[in-house]
Amino acid sequence: MVEVEIYAGHKVEYNAMKQEFQVWKNDAKIFSAKTLKEIQDMIDGKTKQFKFKRCLHKDWDFRPTKRWIRGWLETIINTYEHLGYKVEEIIIKKRGRGFHIWSHIISKKPFTEDEVNMLQWIGGDDITRVRINRYRTRRGMKMMWNKLFSKVIWRKDLPKNCQKCRIVKTLRELERGLEKEEGEYPEVVRFRPGVDDVSELKIMLEEK
Repeated sequence: MVEVEIYAGHKVEYNAMKQEFQVWKNDAKIFSAKTLKEIQDMIDGKTKQFKFKRCLHKDWDFRPTKRWIRGWLETIINTYEHLGYKVEEIIIKKRGRGFHIWSHIISKKPFTEDEVNMLQWIGGDDITRVRINRYRTRRGMKMMWNKLFSKVIWRKDLPKNCQKCRIVKTLRELERGLEKEEGEYPEVVRFRPGVDDVSELKIMLEEK
């Protein structure tokens, strides 16, 4: 990272790996751009600002390791920013045997419903949920198609011949063993890029 200049109270740095300029103010990254001209136009108000907000919902039916979650957070923030969005906050909450995730992002242009579903798919949303939501959006549903359910009303029982299956028993024992090995997860993880300290995130998701 090489500091380039101070422009209108903003610190501008060039990231050679990403081949982009990063603009900081009060020690917080506020946006990225490919050229200094784009930065000047953005700061001077000549470029359309990020103003359209949307909350992405993701459902994970398993619990990856804490190290994996830390890697996912860094990766998905960089991915969304590379696609032209800005991530304001990501919330991860324990639900059943997995997690529910809310990603608050903003864009320079209005979101389409298909675009939101695609961004959720990119972020690792349950693939069955993605497929069903695609059917809903193609039928013209707006906003209300994108739900996360925390209460299980009914769950199909395993057939009797499967309840005594050695493979099912072995898989459940392995799952319990992995959860015990990983230790307790925090009930809720909140992270705001450019605001929260990454070191605090590492402490919250510390490996046992």
